[in-house]
Amino acid sequence: MQINLGYRTELRPNKTQIMRLKKACGTARVAYNWGLERNDNIWFYNQLPHEPIKYESAIDQHRLLNERKQKDFSWMYEVS
Repeated sequence: MQINLGYRTELRPNKTQIMRLKKACGTARVAYNWGLERNDNIWFYNQLPHEPIKYESAIDQHRLLNERKQKDFSWMYEVS
């Protein structure tokens, strides 16, 4: 017989930790939306009557985001 256990954990962050958590969540949201927008653009481009292009892999998008981070998203370095 297998028994599944669950644990409940409560966080009580102070004001500084709350600010850092919000920054981390905001940065993750921007990175996700940036990648989603790139995939959406590829999808719309592929709907046109011409040779379709391939979607970028997660690794390719990660590399592109790191390059872009140095130029346009330098504020992301505050988080990680």
